[in-house]
Amino acid sequence: RGWSSTSDCLLCLTDDSRHAQFQPTKANIESAMQWLVTGAGPQDVLFFHFSGHGGQQVDPHGDEEDGMDETICPVDFTRAGQICDDDLFKMLVSPLPPGCRLTAVLDCCHSGHGMDFPYTLHQDYNGTAWACDPNPQFARADVLLFSGCEDDQCSADASCKYGRPAGAMTTAFLEVMRHGQHTYPTLLHQLESVLAERGFDQHPQVSSTQPFLLSRGVNLDDACLPLS
Repeated sequence: RGWSSTSDCLLCLTDDSRHAQFQPTKANIESAMQWLVTGAGPQDVLFFHFSGHGGQQVDPHGDEEDGMDETICPVDFTRAGQICDDDLFKMLVSPLPPGCRLTAVLDCCHSGHGMDFPYTLHQDYNGTAWACDPNPQFARADVLLFSGCEDDQCSADASCKYGRPAGAMTTAFLEVMRHGQHTYPTLLHQLESVLAERGFDQHPQVSSTQPFLLSRGVNLDDACLPLS
């Protein structure tokens, strides 16, 4: 709600498309990401969603604590290769200026740090706080990532209320967002609860390019400027 469904504002790639240019191949996904960020400026609001297979591959740069890059898998990944977290950051995040807002949802296996953001919400018996990555990549724009699971977990398949296939986290995310106002800690708690009630053993994650106050309400169209 709030985004136009016209072709100049919305681009959707699906593996059942009859048109080659709208299938989620590696080339098409990379082209779509470039289309999304090209010309983006302050006060622009963007949204990126991927629901599919995710994986891991050996980190060639040595900046991952577990030695593995997280990836998304295009339909032709066995031939064209996967798209790793470093490339997602480079293509989707680095080009964006301060004051621009991007919300990303990665509903796939191993997606916890799927875009290598410096700050991740950490919840335990002491409360909720930002945890900073030991090898952080910083960005100017306000970008938030909702991940379907932790790096070492799998994201389950489910179905929406109309019976169509949908990721378990995507379905829970849509339901929680439709009911009431949330802060990011309460949203994360609600996502955890909904998934657990449905028997899914996965822990969604929230990560960000900016360490904002946790009292901030969940909106997809506000932007947090980087701290000076």
